[in-house]
Amino acid sequence: MDLEIALFHKWHSGVRVYTIRVSINLVIILHDSKMKGLRGLKGVSAIIIVSIIITSSISLVNSQMLLPGHKYSGPFISEIMSKPISPISSQVSALLNDEVDVIANSISPSYLYELNDAESIETSKVLRNGYFYFSINTEEYPFNITEFRRAFAFAFDKTALVHNVWNDLAFPLDSCVPRNNPYSIEEIMDYHYYDANFSYAIQLLDNAGFLDIDSDGYREAPNGMDFDVEVSYCNILAGGAATVDLAVSALQAIGINAFGVEEQYYGYLTRIYALHSYDVAYLVRSFPTLDVNWLAHEFSSSSRTLYGFSTARFSNDTLDTYIDELLRSTDSDAVREAAFEIQKILVYQCPEIVVCQNFIISAYRTDKFEGFIPDINEGSFGWWTWQRVHLKQGDTPIGGTLRICTLSDVESFNTMRILTNYGQLDIQYLLYDSLIKIGPNGEDIPWLAESYIIETHADNPSVPEGYTQITFDIRQNITWSDGNQLTAEDVAFTMNYYRDESVSKYLPDLWNMTQAVAMTDYRVRFRFNTESFWHLHSIAYMPILPKHIFVDFEHGEWNDWEPLPNDPTLVTSGPFILNSYNPTELIILENNNNYFFGVPQCQLKPIYSTTGISGPNIAPTLAGSIIASSSIILIGTIILTRKRQEA
Repeated sequence: MDLEIALFHKWHSGVRVYTIRVSINLVIILHDSKMKGLRGLKGVSAIIIVSIIITSSISLVNSQMLLPGHKYSGPFISEIMSKPISPISSQVSALLNDEVDVIANSISPSYLYELNDAESIETSKVLRNGYFYFSINTEEYPFNITEFRRAFAFAFDKTALVHNVWNDLAFPLDSCVPRNNPYSIEEIMDYHYYDANFSYAIQLLDNAGFLDIDSDGYREAPNGMDFDVEVSYCNILAGGAATVDLAVSALQAIGINAFGVEEQYYGYLTRIYALHSYDVAYLVRSFPTLDVNWLAHEFSSSSRTLYGFSTARFSNDTLDTYIDELLRSTDSDAVREAAFEIQKILVYQCPEIVVCQNFIISAYRTDKFEGFIPDINEGSFGWWTWQRVHLKQGDTPIGGTLRICTLSDVESFNTMRILTNYGQLDIQYLLYDSLIKIGPNGEDIPWLAESYIIETHADNPSVPEGYTQITFDIRQNITWSDGNQLTAEDVAFTMNYYRDESVSKYLPDLWNMTQAVAMTDYRVRFRFNTESFWHLHSIAYMPILPKHIFVDFEHGEWNDWEPLPNDPTLVTSGPFILNSYNPTELIILENNNNYFFGVPQCQLKPIYSTTGISGPNIAPTLAGSIIASSSIILIGTIILTRKRQEA
């Protein structure tokens, strides 16, 4: 028996709390003969640890009532009212005039001075896990010639762009993996395209046979044909017009006939991602995690025919070899080396010319709400802000309508059709949950899953050699918006559905999944026919679908599914429910009162991960204070240990 007595204090929301803690740990060891009631545990001993914790706290209560529930509970607002406002200058005016509370997209640095001088408005910035880039259609001649693409890269002045367009609130970037990612080669490269080098760009073109044969001031292709370069951009991309102007000037300076074209959002996406009908396109890429297995989906030869992938249609045999290593290896060093080699090829071949990595600049009002969270991936207008933001005043922080504005309307309420969330509300993750949530600092947080374990044959002989097995235990207090229970059957069905229906958005992550099966109502098992460093994340972040809805869909019907409010097939599980939608004008999301982390239904128990390759143990934070109170807590733990088999 261990006895521990401690006196300690801490600050909690401005309150100093003194606590006397007495812990008594009783350790009881049960051998085989005492474990007849535990079936199937042959050769196992058990250690039962019973902790008795006596606490007594005395504190002064802050006038601001503390948020109730688990540290991840929410949402606390009654509804989100979202409307598209474009351009960004109009968004800034709406924020200054108290017409909206949050600008739900990154704003241009040029507005910082005006916003920072205004009352009741705050701005924040984080280096974005993403970048702006030019995609070059390598299927078209002469853009399939490496020297042309490299000449463009050397001619484009990224340093000038960062200074003149981004007011130095960005960094020039060459690698397609952002510089704050541990897999990036940006800081170890032998050369860079940061500054314009016209002489070398001209030399590359001359050597490749791009010559001005007819003396009209512009170069012809090596086969003698005239050609021009259309550099297109979307009207809502930050700095798009100025960036494309610089690109056109750079191309013309080295003798290439080029011009810029501005397009509307949806038509632009269709032309680039679906039709692949473009020369050079100015695009933006954002990443929700630090994983780099996306390199395989974007640049492997096998992805060239998939909708929404392989934008540049680039193909390289050596690259495919490293992509195979990236996806198949379980060794972290081998994965990192493969990622490095892939980047080196892409930086040299230039199917994409990465331009700059900017800061996410968030702007929001502080007179009515607080709790804005600067997410490393999304800034202060991401999922965690919508989950945790709350009213500042009154007897309770619960309630209120948060007014936000976006650059564009939602693409769809069909999570399987949404290709990007740039400039729009990230609706799919507000309506649907996933097994694991990405925390505001980039960490994995078990969400629909209460725990998980990853095994290979070396860990568990029942797993076939060369396979990876992942087992999730699902929380038992989750319901769909129509009242049905969310179970392991929904999780297994979802992954099989994405794979079997060839939902291209998710299909590349599921190519090697051979099994998704519900073992019990709340335990689901996945098997992949390869051992891979990435299999956990390939399924962990996907939105889970309700089996009882989609099981009745005909083959391929998901692609035409366009649900609207009150559609009986729009059954969701996320923190918000779609209340109403007026296209191009207004979306209203209301609090899901039955959300499993909601208020006051949120669970106060901690989130645990099991052994194996898993996420961090997240202890609960009970946001509340006790006045002259004491409590006795009994905690029982059973630790099972397998005996060593005798030779």
